Amino acid sequence: MGRNDRGESLVYHDFGNCYHFFGTEASLVFPQMKRLFYSDPAKAGWNHPITEQGVKVIREDPYVKEFRHFCKVILGEETPRISGEDGRRTLEVTLAVLRSAETEQPVSLI
Repeated sequence: MGRNDRGESLVYHDFGNCYHFFGTEASLVFPQMKRLFYSDPAKAGWNHPITEQGVKVIREDPYVKEFRHFCKVILGEETPRISGEDGRRTLEVTLAVLRSAETEQPVSLI
């Protein structure tokens, strides 16, 4: 699962950053996995240098990892990382995005 007959990953890897997760104390760029932060919180802002620090990540096929975790949950060896409620809410948001795209109208979630 996730590899072709030559053992190459079927998951596309782009080494540019397509996601930026912004926080109050630091940010994370993905997929380069770099943490950006001010080393001195008292000197934060555009006129101060920002520190860039790599985040060590063990690269492995995410589908294999997810399936392995799922199997361990079924066997009672691990607890689920998310709840059924989290899954339901994720599905609601996904369906709302689809409905919005189809109708070209905003969809409200209550």
